[in-house]
Amino acid sequence: MSFKNQTAFLVAASLHTTQLTLCRDCGTAVGRKVQNRTLLGGWWGMLSFFRNLSYVASNAGELRRLRSMEEPTKFVSLSTPLATPMSTGRSVFARSGLWLTVGAVAATAAAVVMASPSDTAAHGGGSTDTELEWRIGNCVAWDADTIFPVRCDDGAMGVIAARAPSEPQCPANSESYVQETGFVWCIDEDR
Repeated sequence: MSFKNQTAFLVAASLHTTQLTLCRDCGTAVGRKVQNRTLLGGWWGMLSFFRNLSYVASNAGELRRLRSMEEPTKFVSLSTPLATPMSTGRSVFARSGLWLTVGAVAATAAAVVMASPSDTAAHGGGSTDTELEWRIGNCVAWDADTIFPVRCDDGAMGVIAARAPSEPQCPANSESYVQETGFVWCIDEDR
């Protein structure tokens, strides 16, 4: 069996390879322990994240290969360091490494979603007045060249009824639309 354990730091990482000839149960015990360490400490570098994906997959393959082996048996003529096979221990799914990884991925995804532009991006940039943002339910007005969000009491000519990926996907009650902040905003002029 060959299991890889990476410990990563911001710009550096160390890799430890464990190569042993083991029975199914001993190999499973060692493999689960190494996989847990890899899941705990292998992600925390800039390039290490991607290398760690391959190490986790490699370790999972080795653990899968162990499952296909026969149950260990004791040969009287064979001398082994242990009288009985090691306990396989808890599954990788029942260890902290997997759940820390899932939590870190979820937190990173949430941070990316929160930091990405959304339908609350203000027209013309910089305004934090929520009534002047491209948001469903806010009012709009227009002149000869531009349509823009306005306060609903400032001469509004319509309301933002929906946000759609393209103009044909606007609701039937939308009389017009505008492309702004990376989206198509469907406008209901009969507010």
